[in-house]
Amino acid sequence: MPTTTKPAKPATAGRAKSKGSAVAAAPVKAGLSGEALAKAGLPPARDGYKLTKLGWLPEEWEVKRGRDITVVITKGSSPRWQGFEYQRSGVLFVTSENVRDGFLDVLSPKFLPESFSQKQRSSILQFNDLLINIVGASIGRSCLYTSDAQANINQAVALVRIKPEHDPKYVSLFLQLPSTIAKLIGTQTESARPNLTLADLSSFEFILPPLPEQRRIAALLGTWDKAIATLSALIAAKQRRKQGLMQELLSGKRRFPGFNEKWNEVRLDKAFDFLRTTSYSRADLTNDPSQGTVAYIHYGDIHATYTTPILDLATNRDVPRLLSTIVLNGNTDYLRDGDLVIADASEDYEGVGSSIEMSNVGKRKVISGLHTMALRDKSGLTVPGFRAYMLREPIVANRMRTLATGSKVYGISKSNLGRLMLLLPSPEEQERIVSALHAVEAELAHLTNQLTHLTSQKRGLMQQLLTGAVRVRSV
Repeated sequence: MPTTTKPAKPATAGRAKSKGSAVAAAPVKAGLSGEALAKAGLPPARDGYKLTKLGWLPEEWEVKRGRDITVVITKGSSPRWQGFEYQRSGVLFVTSENVRDGFLDVLSPKFLPESFSQKQRSSILQFNDLLINIVGASIGRSCLYTSDAQANINQAVALVRIKPEHDPKYVSLFLQLPSTIAKLIGTQTESARPNLTLADLSSFEFILPPLPEQRRIAALLGTWDKAIATLSALIAAKQRRKQGLMQELLSGKRRFPGFNEKWNEVRLDKAFDFLRTTSYSRADLTNDPSQGTVAYIHYGDIHATYTTPILDLATNRDVPRLLSTIVLNGNTDYLRDGDLVIADASEDYEGVGSSIEMSNVGKRKVISGLHTMALRDKSGLTVPGFRAYMLREPIVANRMRTLATGSKVYGISKSNLGRLMLLLPSPEEQERIVSALHAVEAELAHLTNQLTHLTSQKRGLMQQLLTGAVRVRSV
C-alpha cells in the first residue's frame, strides 16, 4: 500500500529541547557527542528532535498524561449485581469480550433493559469513546466505539472520552502499539498488573503530535484499517456459516448419506476419566523457551487466546511454559493427543465450559493448569478431533451452563460435569463430521493468516509513525 511518509533526518550533535512537553524532558547538553550519549545509555541525537523521558520526539510533539487529554475516565457496572438479566433486545451491553484489538466485536450482542442504562448513565457510550479492558486475560486491549447506538459497558471495561483538541483515532492507535500495551499493563516490570485502575489510565503518558499531524497519521493508518475491516468481515461471515454448519452436524439435523442410526446419550464420566491438574498462576509462567520446558494450559488462554477448538502444538506458539525453577510433584498427569481441557470458571455465562482438544503433543510435556479440568477418553466412544466439538453442540452447551454455579464468576465442578449427558454418533459418523468442519476451518485459517500479515504491516507502520521516527508529509 502506498504511503506519504518521509524518514526523519539523522544528526551528529546532541541538540534537544523540552519546549511544548507536558512531561519534563531529560536534560541533554548541547554538543554532547554520540559516544557520550552511548555511554550514558541514551540513543543517538537527532536534528529537529528533543529527548524526553519517552525517547527522542519531534520538537513540536508533546507528552501528556491521560488526565490532561480526557473529558472523563470511568468504567461500567455488572448488571447481575443489581438484579438485571440479559434480554433479546434493548440497550447494547459491551463487555471485555467485545473489545478486540482495534475494533468492537458485537457478532453475538448482549442487551439490557433501558432502566439499567438510565441507572448507569455515567457509562453510556458516545461516538468515538475509547474502550479499554482493565481486568482479565484481555487486559490492555482497546478500541473505539464508532456507533451512535445507545450502549453501556460492564465493570471490566473503562470508558475514556478524549478532549476535542486531540484526535480519538490517533489516541486509539497509540494505545494499540505493543510497546504502549507493555508499559500500560506493566509487563516490562517483574510482574504484570492483575488489573488496571482508572488512576493508572489517568496518569499514563501519551505521545502526542499537533492535532493536524494526529489526523494525518490516523488517516494514513486508516488505509490499512479499511483492508483489515474488509477481510475481518469476510472472516466473520464464514465463521457464522461454520457455526451454523457445526450446530446442524453436531445435533444430527444434517446427516451424511449412509448414516441413519440413532445417536447415543452417554454420561460424560462413563466415557472419560478425569486427569490430575495443577494450579499455578500467571506469575509462575513464561513465554521464553529458555526459561521453561513444560507447556501449561491456563484457563484464561482457553477463553481468550486459543481461537480454534483444537490446540495444535506443532504450529501454535502462544502456549506459555511453567518456569523451570518450579519442581512438579508426582501428582500431575501429562497431556496426550486427544485429551480434552475444559475451563471450569468463567466471568461470563456464555464462556462456561469452553474447551480445547490437544493435538500433536508428541514428546512435549504439557500440563493442565489453573481453573481447568482435563479429560481422557477411556471408552473408545469418541474419535480424535470430535472431542473438540462435542461440548459445543447447543443442547449439550446449554446443559453445561445449567450445571454452573456462582454469581460474579461462574464455575462448574467435576461431580456436576461428570453427570453431563453427551450426544454421540457412531465413530464413523464422527470422523465425517470432523472432516467437514476441518475443511471449513482450513479456509478460515488461510484468511486469518492473510489478516495477520496485514495487521503486522500496520503495526510496523504504527511503530514508525506514532513515535515520530517517520513523519507524515502535510498535504
